Amino acid sequence: MGYSMGGFGAIQLGCFAPELFDAVVSVAGYGMGTSEPNSGYGAPQPVSGEIFDLFLEREACKLARVPVVLAVHAPSDMCSSFRDVSAIIQKTQETAWDTWERSTAKLVRVPDGMANSDHPGKK
Repeated sequence: MGYSMGGFGAIQLGCFAPELFDAVVSVAGYGMGTSEPNSGYGAPQPVSGEIFDLFLEREACKLARVPVVLAVHAPSDMCSSFRDVSAIIQKTQETAWDTWERSTAKLVRVPDGMANSDHPGKK
């Protein structure tokens, strides 16, 4: 389990060694690259989008071997992409379905009023 960069790490470890985990929980995490054209960190496009697509095809699909994958994220997150995390969960669900893996992947949407609690401009 991890938050933000720790959520990134949880996803990465789950992809790298899915057989070691009963669950992966990522809170405001992300994957490699981004599909966002205007990411908060200025990731260059189209290269970052290509990296994200490769991550989905080669790595994120491995999460389907983890029994429970839970992502907690907000659409209004200003630091990491909700859309990217949605794609990771969707890819995990599709792979589990296609391969008959007993995996549950779920995206929990955080209401906007509760999002970005660590953003510098928010109290």
